[in-house]
Amino acid sequence: MSSFRPRLPLRALGAMTDDGAAAGPPPAVGAQVVHATSVAIDGRGVLLRGPSGCGKSELALCLIDAGARLIADDVSLVWADGAAAVVGGPPEQHGCLSLDDVGLLELPAVASAPLALVVDLVPGGSAAAGKPTAGWGEATTAQLAGLRIASFVADPHLPSTPAKIRAVLRRMLPPSGSGEP
Repeated sequence: MSSFRPRLPLRALGAMTDDGAAAGPPPAVGAQVVHATSVAIDGRGVLLRGPSGCGKSELALCLIDAGARLIADDVSLVWADGAAAVVGGPPEQHGCLSLDDVGLLELPAVASAPLALVVDLVPGGSAAAGKPTAGWGEATTAQLAGLRIASFVADPHLPSTPAKIRAVLRRMLPPSGSGEP
């Protein structure tokens, strides 16, 4: 297990969400710390994990530019809430995304979301990772906080990767709160 240090400076506790509500801390007991950036797309959490410098924050910025909300950058927390996984982040880093070439950005954020998808970021995608590419009918999963979560491998540098993430989410379920079957 490699060690890593968050690139974000610690801010004062008691962060606020973009709608002014308190961003309460996620449960400390039982939360799994994951070296990953996480966003919420249509109310569903997406965990972007990979080694330092692989493009997690850059991909998150592209997703946020298209309407996603930041959950956490570089350090995400995953915990079980009954039979569902939830992703959140350290409250002192709420709303902060760090990019090497522009520095620290404060962006629209949510404190947590139900975790729907794990994207393992590997330059070159599935072939480079030595993993078979899952077809539309095949599901791959990752295990976090004792739960199995849908997952796939993607190249963070391909311009189509944000669209692929959204397509996989649409295939899985309608957006949270949409009323669609």
